Amino acid sequence: MIFKTLLNMIHLEKEYKEKIVAALIEARKNYGGSNAEFANKWRINAAVYSRIKNGEIDGVLKDAHWLNIGRDLGVTLHERKWNVAKTEVFAMIERDVLFCQKHAKGMMCVDDCGIGKTFTQRKKSSQTHFNRPR
Repeated sequence: MIFKTLLNMIHLEKEYKEKIVAALIEARKNYGGSNAEFANKWRINAAVYSRIKNGEIDGVLKDAHWLNIGRDLGVTLHERKWNVAKTEVFAMIERDVLFCQKHAKGMMCVDDCGIGKTFTQRKKSSQTHFNRPR
């Protein structure tokens, strides 16, 4: 109950919402379904997604919803620049992601902490390879 109350007290700046919109538009480029399917993936009404895509951001979603979408897309106010090193781990995870996409499979990556599993999967492989809804 306390967490819900805190979420209702959050106020996000327009700059942060604009970054989320940019991330949504970028994610849409790699999504093979319709705009309605894409909106549904993010728990947004299709008409609301259309408004967001056309630049309307004030009052279309609650700040808590913006925050959840931003978190899921890895949006932050303060950019951290990562330099990608195509290591053996990077190549292995990229191959695994491609295999899963090609064969409609799922896979869990388990290894040492801090070696780049999440970064590789989220920031490179899953955003640079076309995603198709099932």
